[in-house]
Amino acid sequence: MKRPTLLLLSFLFCSIYLVADVKSTSGTLRFDSDGDGSAEVVLNDTGLGIGITPSTNLEVSGNSIFTGTMAIGVENASSNLSVSGTISQSSSTLSDNTSSLLHSLNFLDTSSGNLRVDLPSPSTITGTTFTFKKTTHSNNVVIASSSGIDGYNRLVLESSTGITPTPPCFPRATPTWCSTP
Repeated sequence: MKRPTLLLLSFLFCSIYLVADVKSTSGTLRFDSDGDGSAEVVLNDTGLGIGITPSTNLEVSGNSIFTGTMAIGVENASSNLSVSGTISQSSSTLSDNTSSLLHSLNFLDTSSGNLRVDLPSPSTITGTTFTFKKTTHSNNVVIASSSGIDGYNRLVLESSTGITPTPPCFPRATPTWCSTP
């Protein structure tokens, strides 16, 4: 057998048994995969950071895509996302008429008067769920959509009787196609 072939076979056979022991003299491993001088992944004594230096066990900065299942506080996920425990989310308190929703959870303060919330077009918010909670019993809230809400143009949260779905108003020639609260 020729010497280069023998060397290659020896290397391939031995490489199966190679073990890497990566060490850092600073206590931090930085991975710069694109060579731009900025680490995409940082591993230190605090944790693992992806796109950021970690301040906890796992910290991710930027968008993430997860495939399969994700379990939080539970060992066996029963769906794509399984959470055992409480969930916290950002919210907004709305007290003026608006067509700009900054959060999925919205508290509706009608203590100063009636309130109207115009939902964005469904085509611009695919997959988004909005939750509204009226914080006072006084006055009314109109939640309106030019595309409809389960077949209705608006829902009225009334001060005394609760939710009243309103059938389509005609004509719909202007953005104020139904009366405001």
